[in-house]
Amino acid sequence: MTDTSDTRRPVDVIWCSPHPNHYNTFLFDRLAAVEGMRLSLVYFDEKLAIYPWKSTFASTIPVAYLRRGRGGVDWRFLRERLRSPQELLVVAGWNEPTMLLLLLCFSALGRPFLIWTDTPNPRPRSGLRQRLRGGALAFIFRHVTRYLVTGAPGVENARRLGVPAEVLVNFPFATDTDLFRPAEPPRPDTGTVECISSGRLDIAHKAYDVAIEAFALVKSRHPQLRFRYVVAGEGPDRAAIERLIADRGLGGEVELRGWLEPADLPGFYHSGDVFVHASNFDPFPNAVLEAMASGLPVVGSLAAGAVKDRVVDGENGYVHEAGDVETLAAKLATILALPADVRRALGARARETALSWHVDYHARVMRQVLDDVRAVRAGPG
Repeated sequence: MTDTSDTRRPVDVIWCSPHPNHYNTFLFDRLAAVEGMRLSLVYFDEKLAIYPWKSTFASTIPVAYLRRGRGGVDWRFLRERLRSPQELLVVAGWNEPTMLLLLLCFSALGRPFLIWTDTPNPRPRSGLRQRLRGGALAFIFRHVTRYLVTGAPGVENARRLGVPAEVLVNFPFATDTDLFRPAEPPRPDTGTVECISSGRLDIAHKAYDVAIEAFALVKSRHPQLRFRYVVAGEGPDRAAIERLIADRGLGGEVELRGWLEPADLPGFYHSGDVFVHASNFDPFPNAVLEAMASGLPVVGSLAAGAVKDRVVDGENGYVHEAGDVETLAAKLATILALPADVRRALGARARETALSWHVDYHARVMRQVLDDVRAVRAGPG
C-alpha cells in the first residue's frame, strides 16, 4: 500500500544555475511559492565578466555559491548532495565540472534529477574529449527524470541529441509580464519609426553587422522611410560596429546606447516601436520575450529560439533566415511602411503571445514534476 505521507511531504529542491540574473530571480521567486516545494539556489558564479551588471538580484530564497577546489570541483557540495537522498536536484546545464560529476553520480545511483537548458546546439563535435563528453551525456540522458528545455525548438534539438521524448518538458524562460508591459499612453507617432535592439555587442553571436547592412539597404532603396535604430549593450565588437555604421553612412540613424541595468529595460522598450533581433545563433533570448511582453512587434532571425518559437510572420512580427541581409531589409521596409496603428496591432498580438506563457505555466509544470517524484518515491500501491 502506498505511504500517503510520502505524497504530501515537501520536497527539498536544490536548483543549480550558472549566475544570478533578473529573469531567473523572477522565476525562482514565483516557484518558491509552489506548495510542497522548499527551494534553495546554488549558483556556479556570482558574476560573469560578459554581463557587467551593477544591480543586485536579491531574493528571499536561500542562496549559496560553489567553492571550487581541485579539478575545478566543489567537492564538499558534491558530498553533501550525495548524502541527502531526499533532495531533488535541478541543474541548469552540464558544462560546470561539479554539475557534470553530480549528474553522473545521480544517474549511476538511480536518484531523481532534472536538467534545465537553453536550446541545445546538436551539431556534431569531433575529438576524443568531445566523444567522451558525448558518451557521458548519453548516459545521463538515459537516467534523467525530466529534461526541461526552453521552447519548442529546444525540445526538438534535445530529441536530436538523444534525450528520450517521454522526459522532455517545454520550460521556457519566464518573463515578468507585469514589469514588462506596453507603454501607457502609447509612444506618439512622430513619423520616425524607432527600432531597438538589446544585447551584447558580439557580431558573431548577435549579427549586428547583418542588421546594419539591412538598414543601409532600406535607407538607399526607400529614402521616404524614416527610422532610427538604437542598440543597448556593450561588448568586444563596439569599435567594429561603429566603423560599419560610419562606412554605411548611418551616423544619423544608428546609435549605440551602451550598457543598461535591468531597471532601465522597461523604459528602453517603451522608447521603441519595433524590436530587431538578427542573431546568428541565440538559444532562447530573453530580450525577445521582454520586447513582446512590452507590446513590441519583433523582426528577428529564425536562428534565435525565442523568435522561432514565438514570432509568427505577419501576425506579431516578421522573421528572416540568419545572415540574410536582403530578406531582413525587405521585412524592415515592410514594417517601417505600416501605419502606426497597424504596427501597434502587431505589438498587441505580441503582448498576447507573451501572456500565453505566464509564469503560472512554470508553476504548474513544477507541481506536476513534484507529484511524479513523490509517486516514484512512494512506490507502487
